[in-house]
Amino acid sequence: MLTGDSRFDGIVIGGGHNGLITAAYLSACGLRVAVCESDPDVGGGLRTFQAASGAIHDLHAVHLKLHLGPILEDLQLDDYGVRLITPEVKIAAVGDKMRALLVHRDLAATCESLARLSPRDAAVFRREAPRWRSWTQRFLIPEIYNPPETIDVRTSRLRHQPDADDYLGLSSVTPRDYVNSLFHESLVRDTVLWAFMAQGYMSDYQGISPLAMFTAFSALTEPMAICAGGSSQIAAALKRFV
Repeated sequence: MLTGDSRFDGIVIGGGHNGLITAAYLSACGLRVAVCESDPDVGGGLRTFQAASGAIHDLHAVHLKLHLGPILEDLQLDDYGVRLITPEVKIAAVGDKMRALLVHRDLAATCESLARLSPRDAAVFRREAPRWRSWTQRFLIPEIYNPPETIDVRTSRLRHQPDADDYLGLSSVTPRDYVNSLFHESLVRDTVLWAFMAQGYMSDYQGISPLAMFTAFSALTEPMAICAGGSSQIAAALKRFV
């Protein structure tokens, strides 16, 4: 319920994380913003449930990449109680015949796990991982946090940069074909392909979008994060900021 002076410079409909971040940036610019949400509290996918045992479960958003973009620093969310934890093991994939693959925060540890399944695939991952991380930092994060460009403008801007042709080439292949061109062992292929599909992208869709690449490459090569106290703490911090 709005009380007192109900005049605002802007109104955000929906208090999910996108709406909250939009409202927070507008508020940081000095605007008076209202966020309207039909649920009892804000957060959208940033929801945490505490069981009777005391265990905390994130119902949707668990591993987060908040630290890879500008939001955490721009809005100084640590001042509002956000503390991120970067686990040593990011992804665990279990296959048949007691086989398992662990993707670690540390590249050498990941390659050691890969080598137990396929020394060849471990060598490929060790070769590709620095390139994926470079693409994430140089191409993907700037593309995600800046206005979209036409294909011609994007291609012209990137062409002169090192390794850009290989990066741009992913716009014409499917995630499955790309993964299969690199890796041989089925569990390795399935794990890397899952990283592309984790947010609902189709494995056989022609053309890998920058957001799909960011989802996969950051999961495989960047530290992942969980929020202490559950992801709802991020929503609460954004709410307090606004």
